[in-house]
Amino acid sequence: MNNTTKFIVGAGLRHAAHQPGHGPGATAALLFAPQSGEQTREQLTKAGEDAIAQGQRVVEDSRERAEAIIADAQRRAERIAEAARSNVN
Repeated sequence: MNNTTKFIVGAGLRHAAHQPGHGPGATAALLFAPQSGEQTREQLTKAGEDAIAQGQRVVEDSRERAEAIIADAQRRAERIAEAARSNVN
């Protein structure tokens, strides 16, 4: 297995972890499709760019959810602290 094939298969497996069924099928299609090397490289480039964009969306969504959870926890902690101060005074 040469480096290009390892990369394609690895990318397909990583993608499969998030989109079961899509990664292996896409990898197989690229490996066995009768097309030029240039076309395959273009497809791989686009697939890589798409994967990066998807990864960026996942990171951004996760960051937004984490910020919302932190803000909620801070509001709850403030209410608890205020209730505790009220009970002490």
